[in-house]
Amino acid sequence: MTTETQSLTLPSGRLHVERSGPRDAAETAICVHGLTANVRAFDGLRDDLVAAGVQVIAMDLRGRGHSEDTGPGSYGLPNHARDVVAIAEHLGVERWHHVGWSMGALIGLDLAAVAADRLVTASLLDAAGGMDPAALDAVRAATARLDAVVPDMSAYYDAIRASGIFEPWGPYWERYFAWELAPVDDGLSATTSRAACLEDLEAATRDFSELWAGLTMPTLLVWASVPMNGGLLVPPDVRDAFLDRVPGARLHVVDRNHYALMTDQHVRDAIVAHITRG
Repeated sequence: MTTETQSLTLPSGRLHVERSGPRDAAETAICVHGLTANVRAFDGLRDDLVAAGVQVIAMDLRGRGHSEDTGPGSYGLPNHARDVVAIAEHLGVERWHHVGWSMGALIGLDLAAVAADRLVTASLLDAAGGMDPAALDAVRAATARLDAVVPDMSAYYDAIRASGIFEPWGPYWERYFAWELAPVDDGLSATTSRAACLEDLEAATRDFSELWAGLTMPTLLVWASVPMNGGLLVPPDVRDAFLDRVPGARLHVVDRNHYALMTDQHVRDAIVAHITRG
């Protein structure tokens, strides 16, 4: 598999972008990660999609991983949605399958509101708006690692594993968290900006249900049924309302928590099936 890495300078700032699979593929998926995540979140899905003949584009959103921190006031989900469109236009992609995990799913709702004709399908991974406050507290707590300075990578892994939410632990998580680390004077610290994440988290608490009407393309909602901190990112009443109001939406239920979705092969298979038949 060939992966081309690019540093794209967009009007909003510089983004790290990875493009994998055949350039002449009939289908292209653009994968958009969650609040504190990065491009490595989609490695397993990328491999599965490329094996199915789909070109995959993934990126570090601004303020995350190896992309530029553009400073306070520059974030917010509509701005990230504009970045996704700008990436597609820069790479010559007219229409694509949107795969969004967590905040990336909410960015997909903003995309559907302004560019529905460009989305072939939408895969929304455990986010649709209306989060349980307890689950939101768990997401907010997960940003604390971004301010930490650790002596080495093992110490970083140990601290993250102690939270108990990034399970099952394995090479996937090690690659994911190693990507966000860089040397500082006293050891290692995350390149992802906690301030950027908190700015986006605040923006992600608005009512997204008014955007559901924009999902006129085939839509898959992946629902994580295992609570975090006693709450769900998609509470059952929000799930049911979404399925009732989005014509033709399909539901895939997984017995994992919100952060463990991409460690489940059945989830990846459901997304591949949704895209290849979409």
